[in-house]
Amino acid sequence: TLPVWLANTTQLLGNITIPLMLITLGVSLGSIKTGGLRASIGYSLIRLGGGLIFALLVTSLMGITGLTQKIIILQSFMPAAVFNYLFAVHYKRSPEMTAGIVVTSTAMSFILLPVLLAFML
Repeated sequence: TLPVWLANTTQLLGNITIPLMLITLGVSLGSIKTGGLRASIGYSLIRLGGGLIFALLVTSLMGITGLTQKIIILQSFMPAAVFNYLFAVHYKRSPEMTAGIVVTSTAMSFILLPVLLAFML
């Protein structure tokens, strides 16, 4: 086991990562242009719809049914994660576009997720 002081220090550092990711995402959202927002909406639709179609295809090909199928479909329909934005910043691959995709796919999932759940239940 780790000494108490080291365990507390690493726990505090670990707990700050999610707020830091959200702060960096918020800073990037301030620089999104209207044209980039339209593209983000399109990519978000592809992300959510593609995840749903892929999950339905995989579960039907593998013969997965019941609760397991519903869980796979639900997980595949989740929006893009904030962590994707951090990777885009680190590797300098369109972080503004990635931030837009994270936000728009999350906003879309607020609307579309209840619809999906209604069909699955």
